[in-house]
Amino acid sequence: MQKKHMYALAAIFILAMIGIGILCYEIGVHNAKSINQTQSQSQVINIDSQYNNNEKINLNTASKEELMLLPGIGEILSQRIIDYRKNNPFDSIYELVNIKGIGEGKLKAIEGRATV
Repeated sequence: MQKKHMYALAAIFILAMIGIGILCYEIGVHNAKSINQTQSQSQVINIDSQYNNNEKINLNTASKEELMLLPGIGEILSQRIIDYRKNNPFDSIYELVNIKGIGEGKLKAIEGRATV
């Protein structure tokens, strides 16, 4: 075999190996994201099942994920609740209106599901 052909085959082989490496990396990243997403979903399901029996969520002790089970409360509002309670423990659920993004409508939706 001529030297030119050997170099060409070597180049093709190297490019193929690089392509396989990139493909394996992408598959690994995708699988890692799927595993993390599945773990997060199972944590939410476990937390949610704890509160299916009409237990109220304590605003002073609930985790971010537990607070997110309240109607209309997502990641941002749950973090604001946690930040607020660090300096001002809740004496009443009606203090939620002191948090930016929580008005009378959200408070009404939360009323039966939260406690202090």
